[in-house]
Amino acid sequence: MLFRCFRSSRAGSAVSFSAALALVALSFVASPTAAQIAGAAGIGATSTPQRLGPFDIDAGAAVNRIGSSVRPRTTLDLESTIDLPISNGSGVWLGVTALTVREVDSLPVRPLLEGGLWRTFSRLTVGVGVATHVARLGGRAPGWREVRHDVQIRRSTGELFDSSYTLTEYDSGGPSRPRLWSDLETSASWHVRQLRLDAIIGARREVDSTRRSVWGRMTATARLSSRSMLVGTIGRQPAQLAFGVPASNFASLSVSLFAPRRHGPPDTVAVSADASSAFLVRAEGPGRYTVSCRLPGARRVELSGDFDSWKPVEMRETAPGLWTARLSITPGTYHMNVRVDDGAWTAPPGVTPMRDEFDGTVGIVVVR
Repeated sequence: MLFRCFRSSRAGSAVSFSAALALVALSFVASPTAAQIAGAAGIGATSTPQRLGPFDIDAGAAVNRIGSSVRPRTTLDLESTIDLPISNGSGVWLGVTALTVREVDSLPVRPLLEGGLWRTFSRLTVGVGVATHVARLGGRAPGWREVRHDVQIRRSTGELFDSSYTLTEYDSGGPSRPRLWSDLETSASWHVRQLRLDAIIGARREVDSTRRSVWGRMTATARLSSRSMLVGTIGRQPAQLAFGVPASNFASLSVSLFAPRRHGPPDTVAVSADASSAFLVRAEGPGRYTVSCRLPGARRVELSGDFDSWKPVEMRETAPGLWTARLSITPGTYHMNVRVDDGAWTAPPGVTPMRDEFDGTVGIVVVR
């Protein structure tokens, strides 16, 4: 499993569901004789984080089919994580994961821990994390083997000389042993508007007969619409010891699809601005609305959302500290963000924030 070595803790609610389908995945495995090509495809699902006190809790599952020079593998991966902010823009996360590989005589499925720290600087998030892994390694299969024996023979003159002979002997084999180890990964993530870039560098100590290794990958995520994203990754992954798959260079392309948000009853309204008037959406006529946002001291305010595929809309200061914009939209539930003085995109004031698929925040606004 390629674990997430940083996470961004945000307030959220279970109002959406996401699923990712891998379209193309190629691995170029280095070998002494020739390059080998392997393919992989899979499907996974991740729930929107649920808020429990100061914690954000989410869960995910994925099934993958991995082909390699060894033999195909079918993997099932289950994961659950908890985020806890420790200060403004930073936090810690702790996760539990379980991985099983159908074709490998490995250990029974058992939970493994992972965790890390993250910190956000405007649009840049950096983090470090550790994940534990377990696999049954080593051992020898029983069978007949030719064994060479080296001996010294003494001549009648007392002189010694070296000789050898070969015997075919039956080897009863040896049991494999469970090995537990940890991988360390550091990461950086940068996002702007509809694009997000992630870079990860990882390291692993020597495990059994596998030497120490270092790997890295780069991922680009582009929002195609309010319900889909295109994700491309290139890099090198470490040997997947539980799968019996060697280290490889790889490139992958996938599409993430998000289920439509429910246009539910009034209790789904996340706007708490009715009392504070910090953020209001007022109907002006059929299909015409005025959005007002109270931000004293701001010099420039922009509004964006899935109502226009996240294209920024410049807001006008119509009164001291009061910024407005006119929208042509239909009633429904929307994700909206504001940006003040070219800073980071955040949920509008007075609107409950929710973490989005870009590890940022969006506000949920119901328009009637």
